[in-house]
Amino acid sequence: MEDQRALEAALERRIETLQHGLESTNRKSTEQIAQDRLDELRRKKKDYDRETSKLLKSFNKFINDNLGAMLAAEELGGPVVGDLMEIDTEELGAGFNAQGKLKRAKANPGEDVRQRRIDDIWGPGDKQQAKKGKKPGRDEGSAAGAELKALTEELLNSLMNSAGDNSASYVKIPRETAASRFLVRSKVAQFHPKDATRLRLVDFGREIDD
Repeated sequence: MEDQRALEAALERRIETLQHGLESTNRKSTEQIAQDRLDELRRKKKDYDRETSKLLKSFNKFINDNLGAMLAAEELGGPVVGDLMEIDTEELGAGFNAQGKLKRAKANPGEDVRQRRIDDIWGPGDKQQAKKGKKPGRDEGSAAGAELKALTEELLNSLMNSAGDNSASYVKIPRETAASRFLVRSKVAQFHPKDATRLRLVDFGREIDD
């Protein structure tokens, strides 16, 4: 009986609150209601933009500080991302042997050879710096991180432009890379079931395709 009375009192308070809100709405003109809704949408957009900016900064920091070096190690024949947590980007210049172990760094490593290898695997560096005659100065970790950022941005743009059509959200990738494999293992993205050169972000409202 006490529970019944408490529930009845709670319902009465809720009905009173709803009636008060309805009366306040009825006193407003159509223009005022529309303006209130527009103001609310603007506030929500600002909140979303602020949270998106914070998330993007955290994402980039995680790639720069941790993930980039691990992706580079996997791409160079080393352990899969997550198996080796502490990686010195300077040691990556020596590469890995057939057993996936870091090779012993040479006393005088050839920077030109190393830079060519970076460009061959991950593409050239900052084009703007190259035009100005400045050396990009990338290491393996920053190059792998830049590749993941570019791939993620392309996948996001493709998903937005697909307007809910999953078949139109695929991105064509030139080859399978450590970055693409990492996104798939993390269940963030998936390859096309019949074409391993096509990749898309997972629609979290649905299950992953078999």
